[in-house]
Amino acid sequence: MNKPLTTLKRTTAGCALLLALSTSGCLHQGGGLAPSTLPITEKDVYTVTGPASGSDGSLMILGFPLFPVSGHAAIQNAKQNSGADVLIDVTMENQMYLYGLPISYYQITVAGQAAKFQRGAGN
Repeated sequence: MNKPLTTLKRTTAGCALLLALSTSGCLHQGGGLAPSTLPITEKDVYTVTGPASGSDGSLMILGFPLFPVSGHAAIQNAKQNSGADVLIDVTMENQMYLYGLPISYYQITVAGQAAKFQRGAGN
């Protein structure tokens, strides 16, 4: 058996594994805060129904997303999941998961309190 060739293969495989491990990880960044996703006046009557969260994300290759990613879609997802008319005390977070040099996943997560408007209850 050719010993230098086997050593070269092992060294190449080790370097490839080290490169993959050194370029993988995750990043988290706060995206913002908002009192609500819709304007609420003092005449509006609503009931808080509980916590809500939603997200939107896409696989990325070489830093380019395969599908569009938006905060609006994450908000709509949170409202749909909780049956809410509006989210209050909203926070947004951006996350990127790096799986190796060419491939990553970008995600926007929105969290807040779900609320439903009570129609005809205001003055």
